[in-house]
Amino acid sequence: MERVSFDQIGRTSKLEIITILSSMGVFMDGYALSIFSTANLYLRNTFLDKVIFVYLAASSIYVGMFIGNLAFGRITDSIGRRKIYTYYLVLTSLFLLLSGLSGTLAVFFAFQLIAGIGIGADYPISSSIQAEFSPRKSRGKYIVFNIFSWTLGSLVFYAVSIPLVIFRGGMA
Repeated sequence: MERVSFDQIGRTSKLEIITILSSMGVFMDGYALSIFSTANLYLRNTFLDKVIFVYLAASSIYVGMFIGNLAFGRITDSIGRRKIYTYYLVLTSLFLLLSGLSGTLAVFFAFQLIAGIGIGADYPISSSIQAEFSPRKSRGKYIVFNIFSWTLGSLVFYAVSIPLVIFRGGMA
């Protein structure tokens, strides 16, 4: 029986599942990083009454991403991608939800910072998972889909938020 190398394997259901799962984090990143553009319409009437607060609120998730990107590369190498991937998706989802429920700038900043750490963890993890399980001849195609999921997440956010903003009169 002739053995087939990993790089000769074509499209499989396992590869498609891995592609969808690894792209979910990137999709969530695009969705989450687009939120502030619409949330600002509502937040400026609450605790964003000074420009500095707008900058703090908007930058908190990016500061978290910087921290998460630096920290999770090493943590992932020592603990393993699969474990960390599950934990950071839960962490990010939870703190994005809590961000939406926060009532003060300090709480919003903290929750966005923690959510950003999870998003920052996604970049080295999801693309590494995708590259690791993709055959060499089609790896680029799968990684492009993984990265394009960010755009899809952003588009879905706007498809959801624009009708809500128009319906609630947030464009005033």
